[in-house]
Amino acid sequence: MTTVLLIIAVFTPLAAPGLALLLGADGARTARATTAALGVASAAAIALVVLAGLDSTGTPAGLADLPALIDLDIDRASALLLAAATGIGLVVASFSRRSLDMTADRVPAYFAAIGAVATGSALVVVPGGPIPLIAGWLIAGRALAHLAGGWVADTDATAAHRRLRTVLAAGDAALLAAIGVAVAAAGPSIVSGSPE
Repeated sequence: MTTVLLIIAVFTPLAAPGLALLLGADGARTARATTAALGVASAAAIALVVLAGLDSTGTPAGLADLPALIDLDIDRASALLLAAATGIGLVVASFSRRSLDMTADRVPAYFAAIGAVATGSALVVVPGGPIPLIAGWLIAGRALAHLAGGWVADTDATAAHRRLRTVLAAGDAALLAAIGVAVAAAGPSIVSGSPE
């Protein structure tokens, strides 16, 4: 059960709006799908907080054992951070749904980016191997760049967005290099686990 809750909490925020986009949903449907997915993900994350809190070790039983490079784990600290990431995404999607013009062409991509930020953030805060950490970092960074101005059609905003993407690419390269060195020196367990 713990593995299912973890998968729901981490991947549902991106999967639901992504599926809505693939099916050609309009802005209102994509917004509803994103908000509902973040609500489900938040409920799953809260359940993980409760399970981790009730377990004497702080790590709920029932997690599937995956290879070290892609292993996802959960403990008390990461469960709280996961609940925060999905909960903040839910609040942002809910308020955006009420505030934006749902008929605008760029609204579906905007809500998909909110879901991508939540999933990317979840992959970063949940202890796992280097692959989920890198994937989460890249997904969240690209989605944040889109939310910060990738959907505004203004000359100044476009230039600022280009600079933001350049800075993010430099940060991505630094993270990839650091993880590569750490994994080469100490193995994949160097990035899989919360500090105690």
